[in-house]
Amino acid sequence: MQAIKKRDNLIYLVKESERRIPRKGVGIALLLLILGFGYLLSVNLKYDAEAAREKRHASQNSSDENFPVIKSHSTDDERGITRNSPEHSDKSIFFTKSSKSASTSAVLKLWGYGIPLDKSERFTFSRIAGERGLKCQLVNMKLERILKLGYPTIFEVKDGKKQGYVAVVGVWGKKMYTDATTGRWVEKDWLIKYWSGNAYIFWKDIREIKNNLKRGDKGGDVSWLQEALSEIGYSGRGVTSYFGKDTEKSLILFQSANLLDGTGELDDPTKMILYKLTGNHETPAMVIPAN
Repeated sequence: MQAIKKRDNLIYLVKESERRIPRKGVGIALLLLILGFGYLLSVNLKYDAEAAREKRHASQNSSDENFPVIKSHSTDDERGITRNSPEHSDKSIFFTKSSKSASTSAVLKLWGYGIPLDKSERFTFSRIAGERGLKCQLVNMKLERILKLGYPTIFEVKDGKKQGYVAVVGVWGKKMYTDATTGRWVEKDWLIKYWSGNAYIFWKDIREIKNNLKRGDKGGDVSWLQEALSEIGYSGRGVTSYFGKDTEKSLILFQSANLLDGTGELDDPTKMILYKLTGNHETPAMVIPAN
């Protein structure tokens, strides 16, 4: 609008100059007209450039807010894990007080936090996760379901009165790898024998979607869920922003295919898998050992 107003003012000035200036001054009027349109062109180019910059900036901000990226573990962290890595010879270390800090450090390393925790520090998993912008999910489900989630996991183990913790950061057959740097592992059967049934998973609710989203809900969170399900082949009726029976059916099918309870509600375990499978969400995964 500002550029158009300047153009109209210039045209008016040129016409006034033609009316007042004798014919011998027509050349001057034409010169003024050329200069005026030249100025107008420069104004428009400047405006277009500023508009493009603003659009790019807005797009980048939107991308940062809606698609935050979590850096996964680096290649260096994986070097210790190979299919020929040695087994833990002394498993008594998993029933010591330091096993909690050791297992937590092994998992946090894959989230990009390489500084080991103090062995003498007393802490809760939730506090450690919260201080790093993460959540801690306590899960009581079958081992196969936990491994399907695909996140590095801390397992609580018990042997009589002794209690401790084992991190599992990689899986190959029956080998449960406990540290991505040393590559040492324990047998799956051993873990099952001493596992208390409790496991702790650090994860990030990247989009902070409403908890237990369910049928009847509507809004942006529902739109994201519908887009995510559609992206991995559970389309329903597309993006409607309303959580109806079709969205519920698609969600149940997705949950069942991923060994989750088919509740039809968007609980935390369901979000954890969706984040792994959709969008630009890099999250730590169970390491696959090198040859």
